[in-house]
Amino acid sequence: MVVLPVAIVLALGQFFDNRILLAVCLAAIATPAGNVLALLASMYNEAAYPTAIKGITLTTIVSVATMPLVYYLTGLD
Repeated sequence: MVVLPVAIVLALGQFFDNRILLAVCLAAIATPAGNVLALLASMYNEAAYPTAIKGITLTTIVSVATMPLVYYLTGLD
């Protein structure tokens, strides 16, 4: 949740000068996993549902720290 967003935003920064566009791309890339994973797990593999919920919870909690860190590391501040 840190390395990939930083790499993508720095790569996009070579093509775009607009900081707002880069910040929007960063927000889209650095967000936590979506809840669709849990819905798909409940439909197609009920045994995987608890794991999907744990993954969504973990990425949501970790994103509180990683999103500002990625924003700082990309130099968009």
